[in-house]
Amino acid sequence: MLLKPLFGGASVTHYRRHDPQASFQRPPVEDIDAKLKRIAGDRAATFGPERADRPAFLSPEEREAVIRGAANWLHLGQRVRIVDGPGPVDPSFGGYRFIGREGVVYRLCSPVFAERVYIFLDPVGAERAEKIAFVELRDVEPIAE
Repeated sequence: MLLKPLFGGASVTHYRRHDPQASFQRPPVEDIDAKLKRIAGDRAATFGPERADRPAFLSPEEREAVIRGAANWLHLGQRVRIVDGPGPVDPSFGGYRFIGREGVVYRLCSPVFAERVYIFLDPVGAERAEKIAFVELRDVEPIAE
């Protein structure tokens, strides 16, 4: 917001900051030598290191279970929090950087991507641009209104 003084002084710009992003324990960034050793001969290496607690791809049965589990609370305008994400190649990029953020369900996807949803994120810090994240349902939890 630009404010002009009454008597010809310099203009002053005031920024209205939002609340800071919620903190969470980020995994350490993999060093280059370990990364090169891990990805040797792996065609799917760009998806980051595998996690034992979260498979990279869901089986059709697991996918249906996730969709059925969200059927009771999932609707447009529902407040949600992103609680997990895929294993990151670099935690400061990609969907992993949105963990802990809150927002509203902006758009539901077609049956092809039924296990995913678009979330309109609340601004944090000095953000001015709108952020819409494309997130898996298993990485989202509803917030009571």
